[in-house]
Amino acid sequence: MVNTREYIYVALDFEGLKSLERTPQEDMFLMLFNTVVSSLILFKNQFTINRDVSTMFQKFQDGAKLFESDPEIFQARLWIIIKDVPQVDENDIKREFQLKLSQLVKAEGEDNFITRMYKGGMNITPWPVFNDIAWFKNLAKIKKSLDKQKTKYENAKTFLQNTKVIMAKLKICDWGSLNENLIQIRVAMLKRLFPIAVSYGLEQKDPNIECLMNYDSGEQINDSIIDLCDILKDFKNSSKIETLKCNKKIPPNEFKHTGKHTHNENGFHYRDAKCRCEYYCTLSYKHKQKDHDTRHGNMTQTEFTGEDNEFEYLGHKLRVGDQGTFVLCNLFCKELGRHRHIDYCQNEEICKIENQNIQHINEKVSPNPDRSKDFISHKLYWERTGFKDPYSVQEQQEFTKYRSDSMRAQDKKPISRYPIYNDLIKEHDNRIGAVYQAVYYFVETRINSVRTNHNQMSLAMRDNISLILFNTKVIIPFENRDLTDLTVLLDIMLKQNAYGGTSYDLAIQKAGSLIETHFDPTKVNIIIFLSDGECGAPMKQLRAICEQNKAKGSPLYLYTQKA
Repeated sequence: MVNTREYIYVALDFEGLKSLERTPQEDMFLMLFNTVVSSLILFKNQFTINRDVSTMFQKFQDGAKLFESDPEIFQARLWIIIKDVPQVDENDIKREFQLKLSQLVKAEGEDNFITRMYKGGMNITPWPVFNDIAWFKNLAKIKKSLDKQKTKYENAKTFLQNTKVIMAKLKICDWGSLNENLIQIRVAMLKRLFPIAVSYGLEQKDPNIECLMNYDSGEQINDSIIDLCDILKDFKNSSKIETLKCNKKIPPNEFKHTGKHTHNENGFHYRDAKCRCEYYCTLSYKHKQKDHDTRHGNMTQTEFTGEDNEFEYLGHKLRVGDQGTFVLCNLFCKELGRHRHIDYCQNEEICKIENQNIQHINEKVSPNPDRSKDFISHKLYWERTGFKDPYSVQEQQEFTKYRSDSMRAQDKKPISRYPIYNDLIKEHDNRIGAVYQAVYYFVETRINSVRTNHNQMSLAMRDNISLILFNTKVIIPFENRDLTDLTVLLDIMLKQNAYGGTSYDLAIQKAGSLIETHFDPTKVNIIIFLSDGECGAPMKQLRAICEQNKAKGSPLYLYTQKA
């Protein structure tokens, strides 16, 4: 916190998105909280590790449809910083970010996260390596932009109140208007103070009489006597009563509506349809949309089931019959890729017909094992709920894809206008080529980032790198190699092609073996784990590596990235 004559600057340091310690739901909550309370958000992206730009933007998109778009609340500016970018690559990397962003905006339409949540605008800035003079110039540029923004909070009390309210709303999954909540708090306080103010001309009846004070500015209120004669003379002998018209619709065959009157010009009756998370449809009666829509909450009325009585879901150990209270209805499927749901069988005859959306389960599955059940697709599951699929267009497409052999797929390719691009596209114009390019770029950036400091340069040259490729077996193209000649390492990588299958257990076990073989107490061990496949978490192998390094007093850093 920095206190100046005009303002108080409060800097909040949030851990980055997609942390190993947080679920996608916790990521979304943190992003929403950050957006509501902040004026300027600096989001740092390590492009050498996380080059899947569309996935990063999708993290921002997750919470875009939840809160009502209060114009006075969502005023933050989002500033994306692409870290450690050499000057020669700035334009290409910025162009790729802008392309992916425009694709997401086009797919999501008016519900895109920039329009709904970042009314202050958005910047994308490739950030130079440290000690470059441009590093400090960019920092001054951001400070200048922040000073031009309108102050979000008039005083510290307003900031504190908003922070408390948004934390409470996230806790109970209340996606209503934040402005309305703040108004309710203000009205409740005025109701409490009003009788004392009218009776004694005081805000609070204390032994020491003090003047009324403006809570927002701290200034005393002039409480002089006002003569109302001049104001009321025009209303002499006037007894006309005016009332606002209620805008609630009266149901068919009824003469009055239920509940209190409302005079909101934009108000209307909501549908009484409820999602399985118990949240009501937010559309009006007889809405033209085919499906209902809502802002979803916790799956309190949903029970987990599976082919086995005990199973694991995103790190949670569950049993058949456990409730889904810990996960939001619209985030349950997010990290599952292509998957299937289990639902009660509605027609066994239809199940016998070949249908890619339904597969009958012949075994008895709890709960209610006597009722037959089906495997159904994600799409069919949401069609049966009658509600709009809350997942993004990109995620819905991902749920329909097969992931086997996908390292040979060409939906992600090496970036053009990059020095090694021509070498990669000869035989690796696919996902594996993009991975090789990322590895090469990562090592090159490591060297360039310390090139200006000879002491740090010598340390970087002491770095050693090993490459493990795996499917159902493990290949080690090179191990414990220094960084003096990247061309040699690239030539070795290019000899390896992509194959199907995956085994996390074998890969992590081999990583632990290499660390043990080439252990050096003066160096830090780092594992960067990349995979495009689906496999069980290698908990046993990870635990063994961690205990092995802990016994030697050496920390282990693990970074995971899904291709």
